[in-house]
Amino acid sequence: MNPTTDRFFMNDITIAAFIGAMLDCSYTDFVFNGFSDNLGNSTGGSTSHKNGMHGDLRYLRKDKSGKNIHLSLESETGDPCGWKGLDEKRQNIFIDALFKYGWKDMLSWKYNHKLLNHSKHYEGHHHHLHIQIFTPILKKIK
Repeated sequence: MNPTTDRFFMNDITIAAFIGAMLDCSYTDFVFNGFSDNLGNSTGGSTSHKNGMHGDLRYLRKDKSGKNIHLSLESETGDPCGWKGLDEKRQNIFIDALFKYGWKDMLSWKYNHKLLNHSKHYEGHHHHLHIQIFTPILKKIK
């Protein structure tokens, strides 16, 4: 997690689902921009990051550096790079895993006439993926 964020909180079900999605992919270059604060509140100007269920993530790069991507740009290198530096295949695999574990809506950015899986174009999301509408399927174990 990014230690400079004040949105480091994920509730217990969210963290379990998130770890499941990460393990399904086995990537090592995830960068998290934040979920909620330790009281479950949304901070930093965002209003949808409540109860540690909705969060922001950097897009995955081809060079696996964890550096910034701005899908509104075209370049393949740099910090930020543009959509040509996006590892679209790995990103979509991770988004599919997030969807499988309960996130049913993603806010992203339309780039090169494309959208990432399960996402819709949303203003201001050229530099991060927002995951929301967390509705996991839970089994009660007796």
